[in-house]
Amino acid sequence: MRQFILRRPVMVFMVATMILTYPIGIAALIGLQPVQDAMPGWVRDDLVTGSASRFAPTIVALSMMAAAFGGASFRAWFRQLIRINVDFRYYIGVLVALIFGWAFATYAVLNSQGLDAADLLARDLHQQGVTLLDRVADYLGEVIYITLTNGEETGWRFFLTTILLVTFRPISTALLVWILWSVWHLPIIVLGGGELELLAAFIALLLPVSILATWLYIKTESLFLLLIAHGVFNATTEYAFERQLPEIGQIVANHEALATWYFFAPLALIAAIVVTVDHRLFLRKYAEESLVGWARLRHTVDRPHARRDVGA
Repeated sequence: MRQFILRRPVMVFMVATMILTYPIGIAALIGLQPVQDAMPGWVRDDLVTGSASRFAPTIVALSMMAAAFGGASFRAWFRQLIRINVDFRYYIGVLVALIFGWAFATYAVLNSQGLDAADLLARDLHQQGVTLLDRVADYLGEVIYITLTNGEETGWRFFLTTILLVTFRPISTALLVWILWSVWHLPIIVLGGGELELLAAFIALLLPVSILATWLYIKTESLFLLLIAHGVFNATTEYAFERQLPEIGQIVANHEALATWYFFAPLALIAAIVVTVDHRLFLRKYAEESLVGWARLRHTVDRPHARRDVGA
């Protein structure tokens, strides 16, 4: 088993993640519903039932690390998980890019429907009894919740991205992660009733997100930053946004595909600027042992067609 994992880590990761996310995840969703229903009302609806699917990439990654890559991989994972002390500009950049990107998308949707964005915003902001402090606390609480319960980043960033960086340049790695990440999301969107236009928009959106996430991961070697970024992304575009701006949130939800395309535009622009400015990072072979050292273990396995097997 160990040799098989080391020879074809990408294939094993994707197959196992898809199986755990869907056949097993759907069964868990149905079977755990009574448990969720019996819990207090303040417990999030998806906390129990969504765990099997949401944590699939991380569960698979950690299992493969234990089976084949050993203690070095876990030490690297833990080091990156607690790497909080990175340049503060990265945190600010993530926050500004996502909040202003979504604000642009929201305004563009409202404007395209001939609606007065300022009037709608004023009505949503003047909810009785809701203070600015309440809104900030709700938003930060949502970011923290998603950060703590997000089961994706260890799988996609720490494991898959690092494995691919051993063989591929960062730009190729970002593109491969985008493709595989999209494949993983496809059934979620289809099962959720998403139409073809939304499917196309979401897959397009994942491209600049994958490029920027790969760049952030390489620049900071911080898994913590990526967890925070994912929390900010979801809180900004979904949960806190829909609660704090209910009328606007409903309008945007009714035009979700359009909003996703408008959100794609600023993120794609930022990604293009980052790739252009930092092109040397994206186009050279990455060799920093502090990031990819643990993943080089698989190259000790005797296999003549390493490049072909990695992309399986």
